[in-house]
Amino acid sequence: MCDESRPHGVGSSENRTRLGENSEDEEAPSLTDDVEVSIRPGGNAVQITASFNEDIKGFRLQYVSLSDGVYNDFDITDLEVGIGTYKWTEDGNDHVTSTVTKDTEPNGRYDIYKFERPDGSFYELWLDNQGITISVIFSTPYDLDDETFRSYVEMLIADPSTHLMVTDEAGNTSNDLLQE
Repeated sequence: MCDESRPHGVGSSENRTRLGENSEDEEAPSLTDDVEVSIRPGGNAVQITASFNEDIKGFRLQYVSLSDGVYNDFDITDLEVGIGTYKWTEDGNDHVTSTVTKDTEPNGRYDIYKFERPDGSFYELWLDNQGITISVIFSTPYDLDDETFRSYVEMLIADPSTHLMVTDEAGNTSNDLLQE
């Protein structure tokens, strides 16, 4: 049942579709440890890290921003090339973009996926993809300290509207890694 206090579509099955369907004999990627929230070494950012039993090809993160109530759905079907879509619901209006560019940050460690919005602005999603381990990196806002922001990210991933799923090279999709 849809919670009317959330933006349109949040909590409905239309926004929680899986990246792919697995046949009964195919194994979906699974976690090798708990999903961890931590402050990045050096500070100024918080990361969500998950390790899996095999290399990851695709990544999907869905959440409602705690600060402004905007529903976000990032679906990167090919991490290597940077193919995917970004859907969001803001002020009751649904939006989608498939204009994605993949860059690497100046030190060469993190991949930056930039999703262009119709107004010309970008939403950046930073990932540290080490094959079987993926970290989603959130920069700490200037008006918060790292510990406070970490607690916000922990609340975000504990919220029932937040979902994280991955796919492997064979196209098998994991279960929701945050709401199991």
